Amino acid sequence: MKLSSLFLALLLCYMPFSYAAMPVDAMPPAVKKLVAQALSAEDQGDLAAAISLHKQVLQVQPDNIYSINSIAGLYGKTGKFAEEITWAKKAISINPDFDLAWLNLGNASLELRKMPEAKSAYDKALSINPKSAFANYSLGVYFDRQEEFKSAIPYYQQAVALEPKLENAWFNLAMDYANLQQFDEASNALKQVLRINPNDAEAHNMLSAIQKRMMKKQ
Repeated sequence: MKLSSLFLALLLCYMPFSYAAMPVDAMPPAVKKLVAQALSAEDQGDLAAAISLHKQVLQVQPDNIYSINSIAGLYGKTGKFAEEITWAKKAISINPDFDLAWLNLGNASLELRKMPEAKSAYDKALSINPKSAFANYSLGVYFDRQEEFKSAIPYYQQAVALEPKLENAWFNLAMDYANLQQFDEASNALKQVLRINPNDAEAHNMLSAIQKRMMKKQ
């Protein structure tokens, strides 16, 4: 039995890709206050309030692509993928080279099974920022969704090379190796997951299943 039947749980990051790229200190005081409130609301799980606060930013700065893109990502986290696409495209219309908006567009397209659109958006994000761990990660997820595990692996490898603590990339890499019967590589990737997060129950379960499988082969 393929391990994919047990462990095909892809960990797509719905991050509101946004303020990590913005020099917060450069924001006007009123905007800085609203952004701080929005981030606090998101941390507390009140995504509707976070969206509302970012929209208030736009009343002060209508072309603030960071808040526009945050709104896109937050809609994605709530499962409103059509809205995510709308807001991501709005950010892109203001700055076509904003790679984080392309990632949000790709995420929403992937969830809506618009596969060519998702691939195009992820490719664009990677072309803009070749050192983006999340663009590489997202392309890995794209190929995994189609069970093209061999195609996904190089993207996850690049993602963890760029961001060694990207736990989800290590987990999906392990899953891909397991599906390809490369159990040593899968085990090594899972050990990386557990170094990052020793309490990851899925990683413990998957590692245990792989070790049992390997023992049967001995």
